[in-house]
Amino acid sequence: MATIIQEEHNKRTEHLELENVNEKSGANKQAANHEWKPATQRQIHVFKYLKQLVNDVIISINETATGEPFVVSNQLDGEKVEELISFINE
Repeated sequence: MATIIQEEHNKRTEHLELENVNEKSGANKQAANHEWKPATQRQIHVFKYLKQLVNDVIISINETATGEPFVVSNQLDGEKVEELISFINE
C-alpha cells in the first residue's frame, strides 16, 4: 500500500519540475502543495483501506480497543482480505 500511495502521489506532482515551481512556492514540491493535482480515486481508496487495516490491527492486539472491525486483516479472519489483496494487485 505504501508503494501505491507513493506512485499516486507522484502522479499528483509530476507536472511540478523544481525549476518550474514559482518563487512564492519555494524550491520543492512540498512547498508547492497548492499546485498539486487532486488525489486520484486509487489514492483515496488506498488511504481508506490503510485506515481500515490499522483499525483492525489495533482491535486485534489491544484488549481495550473499541469500535467495529472492517475485517480487512488476517488477524481477525477478515472476510474482506481478498478484496484488499485484489485492490493492491490491480
